[in-house]
Amino acid sequence: MEALVWALAGLIFGSFANVCIYRIPKGISIVKPPSHCTACGNRLTPVELIPVLSWLLQKGCCKNCGKRISVQYPVVELVSATLFLLALGHWGITLTMPCWVAFFWILLVIAWIDGQNKIIPDSLLLAALVCWVPLAIQHVLAGYEVKALLPSLYGALAGGGSLMVVLLACLVILKREGLGWGDVKLMAVAGLYLGLTQTVVALLVGVYIGAIVVLIMLALKRWKRGTAVPFAPFLTIGIVTAALWGQTIANWYFQLIGM
Repeated sequence: MEALVWALAGLIFGSFANVCIYRIPKGISIVKPPSHCTACGNRLTPVELIPVLSWLLQKGCCKNCGKRISVQYPVVELVSATLFLLALGHWGITLTMPCWVAFFWILLVIAWIDGQNKIIPDSLLLAALVCWVPLAIQHVLAGYEVKALLPSLYGALAGGGSLMVVLLACLVILKREGLGWGDVKLMAVAGLYLGLTQTVVALLVGVYIGAIVVLIMLALKRWKRGTAVPFAPFLTIGIVTAALWGQTIANWYFQLIGM
């Protein structure tokens, strides 16, 4: 029953994620006007707002004007539900879990916006930072001292600092940005959540997956050399992977090298 409830919640928040993905880059309020067809402006009925199911029943088209509705909408809703379930399975019903659910949801929105527009809105990073505050308070209360936040600070320095070094090196050597400042800020915020070890895992997973995708797209001639590649989707995969299995991956690696 818990899984069902959280899956439904994930679908609903996934629907809202689609609203944010469309409106935030355009500077439109995410509250008003109410949900409507982006082609004809027709206000959506409650039936048309049912996650995934409404898209299937309407065969991916607007009931009013017949224009195709992107498959992005059900995909984002399903990914959101999956993230909610992964968080539930990992943290259970605890005080910690809602913070991670919120962070995962924000990462989903960031990844999709960056993938489409090559920007990472500061408003979303600020929201992620706000969602970290309850976790920070829990760490302090559990450790009975502010020193309990040091792992988070080390993670932020490792995440944001390492990408900043790469960015500055590209500016000096290549005379262009190899990645954006949004990526730097994203990993700094993620480091607060992950701590040092898991931040390193997140970076490695994100970089490796990004490199593999770029090589495949170049081989298929879908991208050309010098094409600007959004990095946040790959970092998001790395961050979620590290949050859920980062310590296990790190332990496996340390055993592999005999540490």
